[in-house]
Amino acid sequence: MKKKVVIFTLLIVSAVLVLFNMRPEKKDPRFVSMKDGAFFLHEKPFYPVCINYVAALRSDSINYWAAPIPDYGPDGNITYFSKDSSLAILKADFEMIKQMGFNSIRITHIGEVNIEDTTKGLVFIKSYYKNEAETKIIFKDDETYSKYLTALDELIALAEKSGLKVILLVKLHDEVKSSFDHLEKVMKHFESDSTIFAYDLFNEPLYFDKIVRDKKDVIKISKRWQKFFREHAPNHLSTIGLTGIREVFEWDPNILSFDFISFHPYEYEPNQVLNELYWYGKYVTVPWIIGETSFPAENDSVKYEDQNKFAIKTLDQTCNCGGIGYSWWQYKDVKWGSYHSDYMGILNWKNTTVNEKGNVVFGTVKPLENVFKTYLPKKNSGNCILPDNYYNYSGYKDHLCYGTILDEKDDPIEGAVIMVWNKEWNRSAHTVTKKDGSYELYSDFEQTHWILSATDYSSTRDDFYPEYFVYSDTGQVKVSYYLNKLKLKKINTWYKFLY
Repeated sequence: MKKKVVIFTLLIVSAVLVLFNMRPEKKDPRFVSMKDGAFFLHEKPFYPVCINYVAALRSDSINYWAAPIPDYGPDGNITYFSKDSSLAILKADFEMIKQMGFNSIRITHIGEVNIEDTTKGLVFIKSYYKNEAETKIIFKDDETYSKYLTALDELIALAEKSGLKVILLVKLHDEVKSSFDHLEKVMKHFESDSTIFAYDLFNEPLYFDKIVRDKKDVIKISKRWQKFFREHAPNHLSTIGLTGIREVFEWDPNILSFDFISFHPYEYEPNQVLNELYWYGKYVTVPWIIGETSFPAENDSVKYEDQNKFAIKTLDQTCNCGGIGYSWWQYKDVKWGSYHSDYMGILNWKNTTVNEKGNVVFGTVKPLENVFKTYLPKKNSGNCILPDNYYNYSGYKDHLCYGTILDEKDDPIEGAVIMVWNKEWNRSAHTVTKKDGSYELYSDFEQTHWILSATDYSSTRDDFYPEYFVYSDTGQVKVSYYLNKLKLKKINTWYKFLY
């Protein structure tokens, strides 16, 4: 008995030490900090209203500099601009962003490195050389880093002058030490810069983390990343970009150690974003923001008014469901090849606009500007809306998978997620369980593979076998599958503390 008490006491002490080490120290009030699950700036509540801006690294034979991605150029065309011209365009864009009501900017692309050579420990960043197509810069010496950090200095300084806080998207590769070495240089360089308020350490693991991971491994990874981050960026906050509800099978938001989570829900189905926001509000227990969302409109097939309505509804739903910030994707329309990606901007690429500072911006501001310019976050938790199609986004009726999800004590798990795919893995559908643990998952394709999980629970997956099929009286197979009662194992709380 005495031995058990000693072990239990050691576990308690270890847990307290871990929590103490993971917790940010009190900061200079010029830095964005967190208290009781909310952001503070200058010791006052701060609600980030953010725009995503894709910045590129450009170079000539001598210098590197920050620039808008080529797609943000006049009429969406790839155009070369010198360093001075590029910085002038960035300045005008950032002024316009502030003018439109945003207080923050999430800068993507220019901070994300890829692996060039694991044996030599080299990383590279995609860039543009003069007027040529995309190339890359390999970080192989101090001179390269000096030029790169100077380019970032100039970019961050422009955000600061415009009154914008920055979330900088970077990229850690867990199995590659050189990616940590690279980020350490960046974070140390900006350690005392209060314009940066957070580093986004990885974008959308569902799509870009190619390794299949057990949740216990994800716990270890996030703890390792956060410990590294806290050591080298003591004044800043950490986050990770999750696509949304479908990340729960591996990168479960409730098991991660980062300061806050950034979700990226998009409207592929009617009310999909409102539905996801409701789920975050009910089942996510850690601080979260919307890191990306949008609704495409070019005022022809989809009217600008529909884009405005989407923004208003999702801004309100985010705040009412407990979100502590909101980010729109993205600054400007692009020409990437699909309607959904091309018309999400708050500016189109037509003509030019003069901002309030008298500087020229390429493109014309959409009416969406007025939504953000007049938005004030006012939380009413009673208005976290449950949409009518919460359990069946698409209204499908052709194929059905149904059953019940329980915990190890045979108690129902509410809010668990089940997802199915077709044979080729290129079509999917998902739903969540009701209060009694039951679910009905419809699709318009034949279901072949499935996976299920819940926050703070294990994941399990398999294929549909003949014994799951439900037969009619004539012996013919109906398009429905009964998975009966399946159980999930609770992730041990001590595991999250100690690993």
